[in-house]
Amino acid sequence: MIAAIDFIPASPTDPPLPADPILSIDPVLGAVEAYKLARKEYDEAEQNLAAVTARLSQDVMRSPRTILGRVAGPQGTFNEKSAFSHYEIDRWFEQIVQAEHRILGDQFDAEQFAKMRAEAHASLDADAAAVSKAHEESGFAAATERCRRANDAEISALEAVCASIPTTIGGAHALLTLLLIDNLFDDFRELQLEGFRSVQQSLASFTAA
Repeated sequence: MIAAIDFIPASPTDPPLPADPILSIDPVLGAVEAYKLARKEYDEAEQNLAAVTARLSQDVMRSPRTILGRVAGPQGTFNEKSAFSHYEIDRWFEQIVQAEHRILGDQFDAEQFAKMRAEAHASLDADAAAVSKAHEESGFAAATERCRRANDAEISALEAVCASIPTTIGGAHALLTLLLIDNLFDDFRELQLEGFRSVQQSLASFTAA
């Protein structure tokens, strides 16, 4: 039977003890653990976003748009012409104005088309506000923001790992193992190279010692 040990509070002047002495020996080990936590949060955020998206209607998930008019289609049919950005609106009206001006000449009503263009811009802004409100009310905006923040945190944690210089063989092995994970560095080749340089610098110091 282990004897009970009285708890003696630490003095305010005592130096704080590390949470994990093993991880404090090598900065890479602590950085790898931090990265694993960041990656776990990102995976959970992605799953949450997928779950939220799956239960939303297409109307909530659609992009903001405004209908500019109708254009001739095949076999005498007409299709709605939509714009999804202010740039598209301006481009559409510039083309229409040029065509109408050539046809109507002095009878072309520039003021009327300017009013129609302004109304199209206002309509797109109003629809964008409606879609944004739907995203907020459905939880899609919050889920998207969580995913974005988690992604940023994961990248920052990965950068911290690759910038850390291993001080133990275990740390060098942990960093090298991370660097060799398939597809992890597809978009971060420079970061991967930085990690390899950290391993190289660490091994060089071991050899010199």
